[in-house]
Amino acid sequence: MKSNIAPAAKKYLVEFVVIVAGISLSFLINEWRQEAAIENDLLAIRQSLLADKENLELLLEDHSGSLNALQVLVMHSLSDEPVDDISETVKGLSASYATFFPKVGAWNVLVSSGNLRWLKNSDLRASLTDYYDYIVPKVLDNNTLFDQNISLGLLKWISGRYRTGIKAFTNSPITLEDIREVEFRIKLGESVGHYIWYVDLLEMALEQVGKTLDSVEAAA
Repeated sequence: MKSNIAPAAKKYLVEFVVIVAGISLSFLINEWRQEAAIENDLLAIRQSLLADKENLELLLEDHSGSLNALQVLVMHSLSDEPVDDISETVKGLSASYATFFPKVGAWNVLVSSGNLRWLKNSDLRASLTDYYDYIVPKVLDNNTLFDQNISLGLLKWISGRYRTGIKAFTNSPITLEDIREVEFRIKLGESVGHYIWYVDLLEMALEQVGKTLDSVEAAA
């Protein structure tokens, strides 16, 4: 009787060990696959962040010129001092009205796959969410406001008022007397406030992109 139990016990023990080893191996393989998927997601996010950084730097350079021109026009409109020529300033006002659209495809994949929850680096996870869950929605919301207040607001108003379309900037028919009219002053004042905020927001986005890039590269 005893001689029959021992082989059976060994058989069950071997089967148990095989099952446990199989489960453990399965967990290890799944973990490896998950880590590989997260690594690929982070590589894609890094490329997106690099593209966002380059785009932001170019936009800020252009917008800084437009904002500076707008602020100079506001200053001239509120002053009684004579000004020789505002044509170059008016031309500078049209330097850029492009808005910033971040690349969020790689981030959406990381979130929808559930891999974000498995990021072990809490600092990296916080940095990613600071950019994609806080900065990006703010930028997208303000893109619409920027278009309404500047692109479709100021530009459309000037084009309609002077009936010259974009030539209002290239040929500069706008005079010092024009911008000192009350209606023009009001329109400039409405525009400059939002423009300052939009440029500040782009600078904030660029700063956060840099921090997030550093976090992604440190985790690589």
